[in-house]
Amino acid sequence: MWSCSRWPDCRGVINIDPETGPACSDERAAIDPGRPGAYAQTRFERERERARLKRRAALPLVVGTSVIVMTAVFFGFQGFGTPIASTGAVLVGAGFALALSRLPFESLVWAKGIEGERKAAAFLEPLLNAGYIVLYNRQIPGVKGDVDSLVIGPTGVYPIETKNWSGRVEVRNDRLFVGDHDRTWVVDQVYRHALAVQVALGEELTPQRVTVTPVICAIGGVTRAGQTASGVQVTDGKRLARLIAEHPAVFDDETVERIARLADRRLRLPMPWEVDRG
Repeated sequence: MWSCSRWPDCRGVINIDPETGPACSDERAAIDPGRPGAYAQTRFERERERARLKRRAALPLVVGTSVIVMTAVFFGFQGFGTPIASTGAVLVGAGFALALSRLPFESLVWAKGIEGERKAAAFLEPLLNAGYIVLYNRQIPGVKGDVDSLVIGPTGVYPIETKNWSGRVEVRNDRLFVGDHDRTWVVDQVYRHALAVQVALGEELTPQRVTVTPVICAIGGVTRAGQTASGVQVTDGKRLARLIAEHPAVFDDETVERIARLADRRLRLPMPWEVDRG
């Protein structure tokens, strides 16, 4: 047996004995949708492990420092009585223990990302019964980062960036704001991802004159529906599936599957070492 020379278009094998089988298997491999939040989950676990190793290395220094500070507080507050001095020393010790046990900011960011991507996947579930295919955590050739969710269905192709923001999300003068913080860089990022997806799937999309529709899904909510920033749709999770389904149909079921298979080949899942580099 030998690998197929048309791989990955043919994900089968060649039998070098012509009497025992066909030249190349025609069986079509199943599309691997990936798992929502898988990239963020891996990054979270690895950041947490790095933090654990750093805490372990720093433990002797932290314990020694806490003992010295607790002792200083105890004797410094002796003038107020032993109970107060003891309470002060215990509070200092508890503060050191809390600081040592807290996850670093980077880990908390990835944890919030996991929650957001899984919520977005739940909001997309109704589309799966309506002829749509959803791929998660797809790498884009030549572009840093990944597409959180790529929806392919009768109404088109939608690369979705999920953000688990807290605060009011709104578009002002074609710029994206979360509260008073300008987050237009996310619009630029999603637009670049959409262009790369358009190129990757161009052999299917260009003949039909269809362009991808980039979407930002703000799990925390937006002030009103139908907002657009520089051609990027901005919605919350509850309106996400409806926004996609309400577009006019442009593909039949066969074309949807063909585009999804092309996307599965061209926009692959990340390798473990690429997660480390991300």
